Amino acid sequence: MFLCYSKFQKAPGVWSQGQAAELLDAGYYKPAALRGNIEGGTNIGPFHLECNATGTETQRFINRNGELVSPAIVAAAGTLGFYPVRTLA
Repeated sequence: MFLCYSKFQKAPGVWSQGQAAELLDAGYYKPAALRGNIEGGTNIGPFHLECNATGTETQRFINRNGELVSPAIVAAAGTLGFYPVRTLA
């Protein structure tokens, strides 16, 4: 699972699912998914993950494979492994 821990961080860190759940409870947070791949970035499908990304939340999410999923799927499955999609202005 990819998580962020600092307001100065750009690229997310990676942890196991069990550890990620504990870290989320301790204040870590999920990176945003932005369209497009970047060289050396955390690219998942047609998106890349970024900590402290600006932009507008879309109420959509991607899964671990970079596929778009609806909020209903995220709510039913739990939030681990899903990342909120943002659009850049």
